[in-house]
Amino acid sequence: MVLAGLDDVDWAAFDGAYGPCTEAPDILRAVASPDPETADEGRFEIGSSFWHQGTVYPVTPEVVPFLVELAATPGVHQRDHLLCTLGGLCDPDQVDGAQRDAVRAAVAVHSGPFVELLADPDPRVRAAAAYALAWAGPHGADALEARWAVEEDPAVRAALLPGLAMHDRRGAADRLRAVVMSGSAVERLCAAHTYTRLGLTVPAEAMGPLAEAFGSGVPASGPWFTARQPLEQLLRHLGPGAADALVAAVLARTPDASQVLGVLESFARDNRAAAANAARHVRTCLGAADPHVRAAAARAAYGLGEAAAGVADALAAFAERPDAGQERGTAVDTLVRLGHPAAPALLAAVLDAGAQPRLAAGALGAIVPVPFDGALLAAVRRRLADPAATRPMGIMERLQGGKNLRDLVELVASWGPAAAAAVPELRLAWNVEPTAVPAALAAVGAVDALPALRERARGGDVSCGHAVLRLTGDPADLLAAARAALDRPPRPDIGYRLRLLADAGPAAAPLLPTVRSLVAASGDDHDSRRLRVHAARLEWSLTGDAQPLVPVLRTVLRGLDHVASAAAELLAEFPPESTVDAAPLLRTMLAIRRPHQTVAAAHALRRLGAGPDELAGPLLDAAGQGSTPAVRLLVALDARDAAPALAALAAQERRVVRDGGYHDLPWEDDRFRRVVREAVAALGG
Repeated sequence: MVLAGLDDVDWAAFDGAYGPCTEAPDILRAVASPDPETADEGRFEIGSSFWHQGTVYPVTPEVVPFLVELAATPGVHQRDHLLCTLGGLCDPDQVDGAQRDAVRAAVAVHSGPFVELLADPDPRVRAAAAYALAWAGPHGADALEARWAVEEDPAVRAALLPGLAMHDRRGAADRLRAVVMSGSAVERLCAAHTYTRLGLTVPAEAMGPLAEAFGSGVPASGPWFTARQPLEQLLRHLGPGAADALVAAVLARTPDASQVLGVLESFARDNRAAAANAARHVRTCLGAADPHVRAAAARAAYGLGEAAAGVADALAAFAERPDAGQERGTAVDTLVRLGHPAAPALLAAVLDAGAQPRLAAGALGAIVPVPFDGALLAAVRRRLADPAATRPMGIMERLQGGKNLRDLVELVASWGPAAAAAVPELRLAWNVEPTAVPAALAAVGAVDALPALRERARGGDVSCGHAVLRLTGDPADLLAAARAALDRPPRPDIGYRLRLLADAGPAAAPLLPTVRSLVAASGDDHDSRRLRVHAARLEWSLTGDAQPLVPVLRTVLRGLDHVASAAAELLAEFPPESTVDAAPLLRTMLAIRRPHQTVAAAHALRRLGAGPDELAGPLLDAAGQGSTPAVRLLVALDARDAAPALAALAAQERRVVRDGGYHDLPWEDDRFRRVVREAVAALGG
């Protein structure tokens, strides 16, 4: 009887991902169901309740014997999937949580059926059994060796190989070399994975056969291949020099260079030296006869960051091709970031074709500078006037890309009065971009828009009131908008509104009682604390009196989060004698070694007299995580002893900047390194 004893377990006593795992029997019975859809739903729930996003729970070792039983029972759907799950539960790269060791022990204890499954009629089951048995522990090594001697299916032999090497390190190099020199393509791919997995040196004579395997078009499929494909794993293992030679060899052999370019792009995103080496391959592929290869090369070029300068002319030629397709926008995006002279004309053509590159880059989404160009302004105006572009979008459409006009509105604003002709089109986009358009109208000097701006300001639109202030110097409309806005329940953008109100200067004094009520408001949630900091900043700008604000900010500091960082930044502006009592909390924040918090605390502590001896270490740690403000503060501290560490950081092959938008990371990293090199020079390094 399948799943005997299932109801004898007190499942409520074992937590899963969502608390007491009382759903475990239903999940396991679903996996055992003869109905394929029900079984599929059950397997999905394994990854939800028992092993959620890599974490295992107290219930996980309890379900292991039942999963083993199901994997060993003929007729159960996708037994290979269950075996891969059991093997993955033992893989330290895939599992996290306090129950890791207990789960692996449970799999080891119940792994007996895996040996029999090595001879299952289904090769997929045999391959998955080899994977599970390898991870179950060294006791399965003899069984793996015995199966290796008789197995003829290349995919199963490939699945046996890593386990054999794991449990026979001394003989691993010879075995892998023999497979690489004479094995099938899929066996060679798995050998490449094994070299990287075990950290073994790849012999020079193996590079040619490995290139043939990667260039053969045989897919890297099987239980050992997870998130990264074996080519990318091997490139990372080899390092940029040897990796570049291997890429060249694979590209010379492969029938589909687009897949190799995708791997190369991913590698280049993580490794600066790899990006520089990749440029020549990308340049060659931009001129390929196959349009799919050209498109893949355009995508890869963006992932090179500033190293794409080496392919800029080829990229411009690609963007001018009538068959460039949707990757024309990607190519133009790269050229804009490089400041290529052809970028404005190409950007205008892309806009007129109905596409739109991403003009914002970096963690804050700042617009990449594009020089004013009359033809480009005309194209932007045509896009802003397009009814399809200016229709309101739902939040999901925005998140999925949509036809975002903010980039275009901010591009117009960046040109200032030279773009004044776009005022009618900016007004058409007003309802779609209600914050960006008033700022753009002010930037281009749109005095004709003052009546409309004032009307909206009277309705509580602080952005419009601020635009009136910029255009006229008169704060009255900003104050009227602020009064109306502050009389309403706080909105998520209240901090932005308060920052704009600060530009009214002393004229905002009549609003001080309202501002003080916001500073004194209760609530310890994230939004309430953030509101108090924004209001405290405005009160400080209006009164210059820090004393009543310090206790409020000290309370916020205890959260040690991003809101606490904003509080520390404000404390850094106060007279030092008023913030002495906050020093212990600031030092606690400094010690947690999170870049944003570190820099904010260091600024405030510097005002209190702390110097490089105390601050340089934490700031270097923050710089090592890609914090530009940390580097600049080291320069402000004249921390000359930090110069060697910064020089090493600037020269590091691995990307330093790891957080932010995935597509922009190489560009952010290149920009960060320029700041670091400037800091080294300033510090005498």
